[in-house]
Formats: sequence, C-alpha cells, structure tokens
Amino acid sequence: MRKQRDQFRKALCLALMLFITGSLLAQNQVTGKITNQSDNQPVAGATIQEKGGAKNGTTSGNDGSFKITVGSNATLVITSIGYAPQEIQVNGRSNISIGLQSVVGGLNEVVVVGYGTQKGPI
Repeated sequence: MRKQRDQFRKALCLALMLFITGSLLAQNQVTGKITNQSDNQPVAGATIQEKGGAKNGTTSGNDGSFKITVGSNATLVITSIGYAPQEIQVNGRSNISIGLQSVVGGLNEVVVVGYGTQKGPI
C-alpha cells in the first residue's frame, strides 16, 4: 500500500513538473513588418518590446522587418521617434504587420543654449 502511494506521489510530481515547464516554455517566434500608416513605407529602427517584466526586445531593420520570441499571449509595445506608440496583442500569431501613425509637431520649439570658454593653443 505504501509503495503504491509513493509511486503515485512520484507520478504526480513528474506530471506537475512537466505541466509547469511546458507552460513556461510556451514561446512563440513572431515576425513582421512595421510601416508608416499614411504612405506604407517601412519604418527602420522602431523598438519592439514585450510588455511587462520581460526584458525582451528588438528593433526593426531598414526594410521595417523584425523578429522576436515572446509568449503566445504576450503584448508587443512598438515605439519610434515621430510616431505614436502602439500596443499589439500576439494572440498566438506568428506574423504581424503594424502600421504606425505619424505624430506631427513634435520638435517645433527646440532651443539650443551653450555656455563655456575655449582657450587657444599656447
């Protein structure tokens, strides 16, 4: 009787370990392309990050393409200078196309101020 109970416990522990490991390793490789929503041109250098505590991220290439490995239910946060940030849910997809909307008037009032002295050669 005791031997059967020990075998049951071992089997239960093994099943739990496999379930937990499978849940943690449920990763999804996502590829895609980031474009400007108004003219459909690629956006190079956009940052794509997994939302939350994960320190997982990448940037888009010159043609706007990217590749990132995230959880199947992850949310991607896409940012780029001159564009409004966007959040996209992966929902198990492996290919996602994202159109970013331009933000107008971000750098209209830049003021450059400099102070200092310079000494010539002696």
